[in-house]
Amino acid sequence: MVKGCFKTKQSDNNFTVKLKGDFDGYNINRIIGEIIMSESIHNKFFELDMSEVNTINMQAMAGLIITLKKLKESGRETKVTGLDGANLKLASELGMHFITQINKNEK
Repeated sequence: MVKGCFKTKQSDNNFTVKLKGDFDGYNINRIIGEIIMSESIHNKFFELDMSEVNTINMQAMAGLIITLKKLKESGRETKVTGLDGANLKLASELGMHFITQINKNEK
């Protein structure tokens, strides 16, 4: 498994985290930390771009869903983009669509 990485982008009231690579319960923690940090800068809108994620396991996806739920409960608008295939299926099975808007990857 190739380690996953991420980059952030901030503009006006938007904060985007773009994931790239492979993720498990261990390496997702730094991304979750970045998402939580974004909450402290009071951006109204948060986007999680998963268009370059190769694989993500159940523990990592569940961690992201819990984090998105916390953001939503604190009044933030959230959106996940770029999911497809097995990653979209896993997100749906874990109920991500009940927490946030999901825009599928259009290839």
